[in-house]
Amino acid sequence: MFGSRSPARLPVAPLTLWLEERDWDTEGGDGEQLDGHGFGLRDEDDRALAWDDPILADAGIFILKVAGTSYRLADIQDERFAPGSSLSLRPDPKNQYDPNAIGVWDASGKVQAGFIPAESAEALGKRLTQEKLEALCLWEWRDESGRRCGLRMLIRPPLVAVRRQPRRRA
Repeated sequence: MFGSRSPARLPVAPLTLWLEERDWDTEGGDGEQLDGHGFGLRDEDDRALAWDDPILADAGIFILKVAGTSYRLADIQDERFAPGSSLSLRPDPKNQYDPNAIGVWDASGKVQAGFIPAESAEALGKRLTQEKLEALCLWEWRDESGRRCGLRMLIRPPLVAVRRQPRRRA
């Protein structure tokens, strides 16, 4: 799990993250080729940051997969879930499987992509009651047919600014 080591801790100073557009291909658990596209992260000094870099956790940032997308494949094809799109997080205390469940929706709250993974939901739910958190789609995976089949998101406190870098040419 990527995320804050201390759910109640707020960043001590503002931080700016730069989103760098990237592609990355890999194999899924069943051996299927998956094409990844989205954003890598860079700091103000143009240093590449891994998604589990301690600077992110120290700033109160979570980087998580969106759980349950396999049950919502038709819904996540919507361009509202393209990398860089804003997302909405909605606690779902009446969820029959997990009272800590938090739904992940498009920015308008009309289409659900899935949920915060269960192992992060309780800590993130506590954070949501204490502060406003903002979320965006960071990464998408597409299967061999070109259908979006998985998402990863970045969840941040308002003191963390996110900016897009122009795409670098090799």
